[in-house]
Amino acid sequence: MARPALASVAQPCVWMRAGVLRYRLCTRDYDCDNCPLDAALRWDGQTRPDPVPPPEPAPVFPDDRHYAAGHTWLKAVAHSDEGAWRLGIDALAAAMVADARVVRWDETPWVVQPGDTVCTLDVGLGLLNVRSPVRARILRDNDLLRLHPGRVVTAPYDAGWLVELAPLNPRDLEGLLTAEVAREAAVRDLRNFRRAVALSLLHEPEGENGDSGGDLAVRDLRWLLGGCHYVEFLGELVH
Repeated sequence: MARPALASVAQPCVWMRAGVLRYRLCTRDYDCDNCPLDAALRWDGQTRPDPVPPPEPAPVFPDDRHYAAGHTWLKAVAHSDEGAWRLGIDALAAAMVADARVVRWDETPWVVQPGDTVCTLDVGLGLLNVRSPVRARILRDNDLLRLHPGRVVTAPYDAGWLVELAPLNPRDLEGLLTAEVAREAAVRDLRNFRRAVALSLLHEPEGENGDSGGDLAVRDLRWLLGGCHYVEFLGELVH
C-alpha cells in the first residue's frame, strides 16, 4: 500500500533526473551524502563510495558455539548421550527474517547432507528453507516453536533453536566459523545484502507496495522489495 503523503513532499531523485532510474523519489531532502542508494550507485566494485558509509554495528555472536557461512549455528547439548547439537539461525538472520509465523519440519529426512533443508520458516512474505551445514542425523525438532514460532526471531540463540542433530563426522565441525570470524562476516554480508537490494531497485519503477524507497535500513527492506523478491534475497543470505 502506498504512503499517501509521500508524493506531496518528495522530489525526484537526482539519479532519476540523470536518467539512470526510471522512477525514484527522494524523501531525504537531497541529503545524498548519507543516502545508501546513492552510495551503492557510485560504488565501482573495488573502492568504497565517497563518502564512506558509517560502519554497521556488529551483531551479537556468543562464543559458546560454531557458526556456518549461511548464518546458522551449532551448539553441543550438555550431557547428551546421543552426541546432540542444537541448530538455529544467528542474530543477523533473525533480524533479516523479522517475522517467523510458522516453522515446518514435515519433510525433514532422518539423515541430512550439508545443504539439505532441516526446516522451513514462513516469514510472512514467503517460505525460507534453513539448511544443515554438516552431515548429520536429525534427532528431534523444537516442539516449542509449534506454538511460539516467533521465538526463532526473538530468542535465536536460546528458545528459538530449530532442531537437534548428531553430526555423523565430528571433523565437519572443524570447517565452521568461530564467533569472531562469524561476526566479521555478518557485517560484510549485511553491507553486501543492502548493496544488492539497492542495485536491484534500478530495475523496478516502484516497490511492490507502491512506495518509492528511501533509507535502506533493515526494517525497510521488506517493503522496499516486497513479497517474493525479499524472500529470494533472504534465501541467498540464509542457507
